[in-house]
Amino acid sequence: MPRLVLFLLLLPALSSAFVFSVPSFALRNPVSAKNSLPRPPVAQRGCSRLAAPIVMQAATTGSDVKTAYLEALKAAGGEPTEEKVMALMEELCGTYKGLSKPLVESHSGHWVTVSNYFGPQDIGKNAAGDNIYTLGRMSFNMFKPKDLQCSMQPVTNAVKKAEAPPKYVPKGLEEDVKTADLLSYILQVPYTVEDDRGKGLKGVMTNFGYALPDPDTPNRMTIFFTGGESRPADAADIAKWREQFGEAQGKMGFRDKVTSWLGGQMMGLQVPTGIDSLGVARYAFKKPIGGHGKTFLDVLYLDDDLRIARGNKGSITVLTKTSTEGL
Repeated sequence: MPRLVLFLLLLPALSSAFVFSVPSFALRNPVSAKNSLPRPPVAQRGCSRLAAPIVMQAATTGSDVKTAYLEALKAAGGEPTEEKVMALMEELCGTYKGLSKPLVESHSGHWVTVSNYFGPQDIGKNAAGDNIYTLGRMSFNMFKPKDLQCSMQPVTNAVKKAEAPPKYVPKGLEEDVKTADLLSYILQVPYTVEDDRGKGLKGVMTNFGYALPDPDTPNRMTIFFTGGESRPADAADIAKWREQFGEAQGKMGFRDKVTSWLGGQMMGLQVPTGIDSLGVARYAFKKPIGGHGKTFLDVLYLDDDLRIARGNKGSITVLTKTSTEGL
């Protein structure tokens, strides 16, 4: 009984700390009903309770709309739910028809975000105009010091055919990862320390995940993550990095210990307990969360160099493809 009471008391904290179903992209900034894209007819919705999104491929008549959309997004500071941006997105989707390549092939490549990662909920901007967040918010409380203020540079997403299924997968996907078109789905979040505790230090957070098509819902990619790490961007900064992050990452208060224990029970979470000789802090999931209809990205638009997707919590993310090299 005491364990149950403790679990119920700390469940909200655990959720805020660890639930990042698709940390990648845009599970924040929920899209309101007013701004949401028109849904297709019920007959096109498949078995999912959520409507299947519209997936479209470039046509020559849509090039001007696409340019106008990207320019409006930039003018809005990367906020995809701004009214003018949403209107142009709907127009863009209305100008494009059908995919000329398989969905998996179309996804593969190196992508970079041109929309806000966490949305407008930042605590300011640096001189370059990058949004500033606490390290805890940026890392879903995985890395410390949690209150360290850091600016976030554009997030990158490397997608390619997975070489083999991961050792640990969400319950219910054990067979699908063996037979489906499984993709390696890696997110990298570059950041710079902005407050006086190590100001100017640059780091990179990497989230290791996988994606596969949902068999019941067209144009939906199921996403799950198996772990991640944070490291210095420059090996020359290791001494300063260890001074700033080494002791802080190893500290575990009572709340940290309890949420770590609960995360271990629910998700097989192994939290970072320090940094190694290269300055790397790591976490892992032995029981990853996710599954079809649970953690996913609905692809709203996809062509050779632009991807617009809605996360399972209703947010919109916009990415442009930079290359396909090294895949």
